[in-house]
Amino acid sequence: MASVKSAVRGSIQGTKPVFTAAYNRKWPHAYFRAHLSLDYMIPDRAGPVFERIFADYRRVRNKPRLKIIDIGCSYGI
Repeated sequence: MASVKSAVRGSIQGTKPVFTAAYNRKWPHAYFRAHLSLDYMIPDRAGPVFERIFADYRRVRNKPRLKIIDIGCSYGI
């Protein structure tokens, strides 16, 4: 089973795009173009998950507003 997992991991990593050139630019246009060409959809899929987390946090902490810190989101978008 371990060899199957490592084979899958290797094939995924082998096809992972590199966005270094897009990250090193002043404006994110190249970053957006690169993701559009790959039909990138993680933000669309993750958005509802974060909204539920934020709603639960506001309810549990009784806070109408939250201060969110952007961590690891490239251009902070």
